[in-house]
This record gives sequence, C-alpha cells and structure tokens, in this order.
Amino acid sequence: MIYMLSLKVGKSRGRDYLSIITKYWDRENKQSRTKTVRSLGYVDELKKDFIDPIAHFKEVVAVMNQEIEAENKNFSISLNKDELLSNRTGIRKNGATGILVGKLSKHKFGFKEFVVPSTMGE
Repeated sequence: MIYMLSLKVGKSRGRDYLSIITKYWDRENKQSRTKTVRSLGYVDELKKDFIDPIAHFKEVVAVMNQEIEAENKNFSISLNKDELLSNRTGIRKNGATGILVGKLSKHKFGFKEFVVPSTMGE
C-alpha cells in the first residue's frame, strides 16, 4: 500500500535535488522510513524544461495523491471467524467481528467513524 506522497527538495553535491517520496512505518525496526518513489533530478537542470520545477512537481504530486485516494476508496476485508486474533487487538474469538472491522477501519484505513452492530453488548 502506498501512502500519501510528498516532494522532497534535498541537497546533493551542493545542488538542490528533487524527488518524490513516501513515508511508512517499519514494523520490524519500529521506526518510520522514507522511500524514494521517483528521482526527478537537479533543480537547475529541470529549469531548462520547467519555469518553476518545484511548483510543477508539487502539482504532479497532488495529482498522484488524488489517484492513490481514488484507488483506495473501495476495498474488501475477508475474515475467518474461527481464527484466533492477535492479542494486540484486544479481541478474541468471540464473534466480535464488528469491533474488529471498526478498529481496522478507524486505524489502518483512515476512517474517522464506524458503526458497531447493534447486537454487540446486548
């Protein structure tokens, strides 16, 4: 899964260098990481093709982010009700699928609100 992209202006050999990056969480090392999605080149060289390369590529990144959002709008979740869930979720095999989906929706997929089935807690 690709998360939101951003434009990075860095220095390389004393010159400004543009690249499109994404940040993600490295579960194994428990720290954030940066991945270069596309190297664009030196700003002074890009000025030959673009009046303002930084502004141009900020717009390109915005379009790429819109495409990522559109791709991630619809998704499916498949759960095995007989499988034990990780202790990290705080939920065990007890039919609490609604809560699990809610937790997944809220935290992993970025939804701010979710509905827990009315049969829960009765």
